[in-house]
Amino acid sequence: MSSLVRERYDMATAIGSSSIQEYLSELVARIFEAEQLRNQIIHSSWIGPFLRDGRAQRRKITAKAAKGHSIASEEMDAGYLLDIADFICYIMMEVENFRDNLPPIKGDLEPLKP
Repeated sequence: MSSLVRERYDMATAIGSSSIQEYLSELVARIFEAEQLRNQIIHSSWIGPFLRDGRAQRRKITAKAAKGHSIASEEMDAGYLLDIADFICYIMMEVENFRDNLPPIKGDLEPLKP
């Protein structure tokens, strides 16, 4: 996303362009963080009963050539899972907000409209 935005939009002529570029770099870092958290939840096995007393058991199975087969298990709090969901939703809204406020496309006079 960052490369496409930098290629398509004239960041150098935007007012406060350094802050836009810094914001874009930070946004991309948070997107990767949200992806890692999402993958942690989606690609795990969940051992029931689910959310008994507000907790759930997560199991991660990995098979690596160097380390072999391993199983890790941890108890997760429902509040932590909700925090992950909130964070991902927040990042989605930030991406939409950033897209809606991009400077004009290089060579165009009008800003991008959704």
